[in-house]
This record gives sequence, C-alpha cells and structure tokens, in this order.
Amino acid sequence: MPREPVRHIQIPYKPRYPDIHRALETHRHCCLVWHRRCGKSVTCALHLIRQALMAESPFALYAYIAPYKVMARSIIWQYMLYYTGVIPGRKISESRLSIKLPSKNGLAEVRVFGGDQPDTLRGLGLSGCVIDEFEDIKPALMTDVIRPALADHEGFDIIVGTPKGSGNFHEIFLDYKKRMEAEDPAYFVNVKTVNDTTALNEDEVQQLRNLMGDKAFQREMMCDFSVASEEQLISLASVYAAQNRRIDKRQYEGAPLLISCDVGRFGDDASVVAIRQGSFLEPLIIINNESTMDLVARLTQLYHQRKPDALFVESTGVGGGVVDRLKEVGIPVISVEFGSRPHDVDHYFNKRSECYCRMRDWIEKEACLPPDEALATDLSTPLYEFTGTGQLKLESKKDIRKRLKRSTDRSDAVAFSFAETVFSKTELDLLNSYKTIAEGVEDYEPLAY
Repeated sequence: MPREPVRHIQIPYKPRYPDIHRALETHRHCCLVWHRRCGKSVTCALHLIRQALMAESPFALYAYIAPYKVMARSIIWQYMLYYTGVIPGRKISESRLSIKLPSKNGLAEVRVFGGDQPDTLRGLGLSGCVIDEFEDIKPALMTDVIRPALADHEGFDIIVGTPKGSGNFHEIFLDYKKRMEAEDPAYFVNVKTVNDTTALNEDEVQQLRNLMGDKAFQREMMCDFSVASEEQLISLASVYAAQNRRIDKRQYEGAPLLISCDVGRFGDDASVVAIRQGSFLEPLIIINNESTMDLVARLTQLYHQRKPDALFVESTGVGGGVVDRLKEVGIPVISVEFGSRPHDVDHYFNKRSECYCRMRDWIEKEACLPPDEALATDLSTPLYEFTGTGQLKLESKKDIRKRLKRSTDRSDAVAFSFAETVFSKTELDLLNSYKTIAEGVEDYEPLAY
C-alpha cells in the first residue's frame, strides 16, 4: 500500500524570539522573566502546541496554567484556537478548554487550567506545562500537584511572569539561575526588559513610564525584582544596599550587643539566632532539629560567651517553654510576643508590626547585613496594610505561611531585637555620670553662658 505523502502545514506564527524557542526545546526547567506586553504567553503557548505535534507518546498531555481559569481562558484560549486552526484532525472541547492534535503516535492534548481549581490537575501525568503569572500561583500547587504530575513523564516546566517585588517568582528565579550558573544542563533562565525587545515602540514606552510611575515601570517593564510592590514593607533594593554597606568596627563597638532568637516549631521551621550590635548584624546561626532543651543549652552557652546587653526570645508557642527554662537557669531573658500590644499604639497594630517598621528604618539608614540571600528574601517578603484607625498592620505569619508555604524565620529573628530599646553598659555608665553631675549642681541651667 503506497505511503501517504507528508503534508506540510504552515501555522500562522512567526517567532518573535526564535532563540528562546530553541532554548525551550533543549532545557527541562525554564524561567522567563519578561516585561509586560512582550508576548510571553503566546510564545509559551506555541511551544506547547509544537511539543504536542512532535510528541512520541500516544497520550501526551500539555498544560497551560494561569492563576485563575477565567484568566487563563481570556489570556490564551483564543490564541490557541487561532494558531491550531490550520491543523487537520484537530479536536476541540470548549467545556474542558482542550485541544487534541495529531502527533507521531496518536493524539496529544493541550489543555488550559486555572490554579484556583487544583483538583482538576490532580492525578494527571503531564509531558510539559507552562505556568503563567507565577507570582500569583499558590506555592502548594507547584510542590503538591504540578511537580508530581511532571515526574512520571519527566515533563518540562516553563515558569513565566513579570516581577512584583520579592516573592515566589523571585525565589524560583534565583533557584533556577543558581542552577544554570552551576552549568546544570536542565536549567535555563532568561530576562527580557523593555530595552531588550521591540514589542513596544518608543512612544508607547514613554507613555507607559509616565502612566505607571518610576517604581512600577522599573519593576514591571525593566524586570527589577528589587523594587518593592506597593504593599511591600521592606524593599529588596534597600536590603541589597545594606548587604553591600561597609562600616568600620569603631562605628558600632560601643553600641549594645543584642542576641535574639526565633524558636522553630516542628517540621520545616528552624530556630534562628541573630546577634546584632548597633549597625552590624553577624551571620545568622541556623539551628535545625534540636529539642527545646538543646536550644536552651545553646542559648545559655552563647549568653555566657558573648555577655550581651539583652537576650530576646520569642515566647509564643514552643518559645514559651524556652523562655521559662532560661529564667529557671538564671538567664535574664526578655520574652517577646509578636501579637502583643506595641509601644506606639497610635501607629502600629501589634508588636510585630512595630518591630518590623523599626527594623526597616534601621536597614534603610545604617544597617550592615551579611550576604545571606535567604535573609534578603525573608526581609522583603511581608506585605502591609492600614487598619480603619490608621494603624500599620503587617501581614500575619499565618498568611505568609499560607502564601509561601514557609515561615520568615530569619527576618523574624532579627526583628525580635527591636522589641525594646536597650542601652549598653558604656551608655548606661555615661547616663548615670550625667545624672550624678546634675544632682550635685544646684540651680543648674543647661542654657546658661
């Protein structure tokens, strides 16, 4: 029987970034950080279509995932219908947002999903997926659903988005970038700012700059993660500036020496100890898998070795037992409860909000921070809002854990050191000497001359 001649089908698509398509073909884990309106969604959708047509497996399934299904439909579904319209044998299901295409050994499927309906992805085996607007995707979807779905078929993932400050997208970008720089052949990262593409003409770019304002333009069109979003309390830029700041020891050696500890719970949380003297923060001490009593012993030893002017320990939950035991062994510990009443009740919702704002001011003005990327991420993670009475309210630890699926242990440990104002022994001696002089002088007039 004569073999059916090969048909050549021309999809009405001219790649705007052919080099990117080649990179996506040859790397399993990709992260694209692209500016607004540069065509990232269409680029990735066409990659899925091509992979479906070339699939070897008779049951290959490829997924385009946006934060919400209604968003996914509006962003990409019509483009997929248009670009696959010339392919014979195409089968469409509008209700499932599914397109089945003839592949090498059967029919491969490209489906559109919403991250707000994770159950529709559970149990599937994916040959590849695009996750668009990744910052708005819940972390649990990636770890609990998508990764397992890709594992069976050794499928590829393409993480796509535009910076919105520090967050999930920034974390996975740093992870993929680190692996790529370590020459792991499976990883690829690409950043495209508005200056790297011709997607928008110069007049449009200038209008966007005027309309968006400098911060939003720098973040979303220049792909700068370090520019904080409007709700971000501490910008990544200010943290990086503090990490690059250099100070002489003489600038802080007379300041109070403070030790503060965030007590880890169970599971992934670690206990973190911060040692701060004035502007200088020492590298954090990370303690994993230690019992409460082991942590007490470690803090006791550290207290006697460093002789701090104050020791702050979180007293919430498991921390309460640590505080009680430290007091039993004679360590003068200051217990801190983030949910307690702040000193400045007019401006802050609780102690945690107050501590973080004091820490923010310190970071922006004088802090010298260690080069710790995890600390930088933690510091720039919490968002804030204002209550109806005008108090600044920091995003709760519970909400951060829900959003990121982890705790900001490192930044919390540093923030505890701002719970109270502490004077060093040198400063107290100086204050006491002034008090003695003042008490010994009758009719003292400080402005007399």
